Amino acid sequence: MDSPGPIGEGLAWSYYYGYLKIILPGLHARLKKSEYIEEGGHCVPKFVVLVPISAVCPPSLVTPDDCSSLKYLGPLDFKVDISGNVKRSYQSSVYKVIDSQDNKVRYQAICVRVHV
Repeated sequence: MDSPGPIGEGLAWSYYYGYLKIILPGLHARLKKSEYIEEGGHCVPKFVVLVPISAVCPPSLVTPDDCSSLKYLGPLDFKVDISGNVKRSYQSSVYKVIDSQDNKVRYQAICVRVHV
């Protein structure tokens, strides 16, 4: 039996064509219009993809015992008609970064973890 080829490369292409290429156009504008943007915070115009070195993906980026400055705000929903699916729903998580010294919101960003 022949090897199917580089599976990791295929998964990366699938993630790009099946998710990123669909949601990235207009993502920054949708984030700026969302209810999550707070006064004084900077809306990061990037889609942050986190790839853990350990390949372990906990259920949340923010753990209950975590006293870091990363806080979950909620989901950013996006619906699109694609490949015969009417109003297919895509969802990304919106986080805010709070400055630990003055407790002010510094950034809002969309972050996801790639599940490996």
